[in-house]
Amino acid sequence: MNTLQWEYCQLCVINPMTRETSIMFSETNGRVRVHKFSKGEVSFEVCLGLLGGAGWELVSTNMIHDSYGGLKRQYAHFKRPKQEGRQIDEPRIIIPDSKLDIGGLTG
Repeated sequence: MNTLQWEYCQLCVINPMTRETSIMFSETNGRVRVHKFSKGEVSFEVCLGLLGGAGWELVSTNMIHDSYGGLKRQYAHFKRPKQEGRQIDEPRIIIPDSKLDIGGLTG
């Protein structure tokens, strides 16, 4: 029986003041790979487009606010079908105009 398996990815703005962003890949074997971008290296919005271009489908978004109504965290969750032989961070996500290579940094 062939059962469809899913891979998941979470994009998060950890600190809206500094625009610190992280991408977390969750593999079907339970392994998690995380990369953090600090001080606005790569914006949340740029990461949304890059992940979509790499075959990740946006399935939900969530914002958490502090008691004053300010943004505390911002999340986007993605999924894609698991493909035999493909690593979680393939295809490699190259940040435009940068030397950052998410695939190379999560391994």
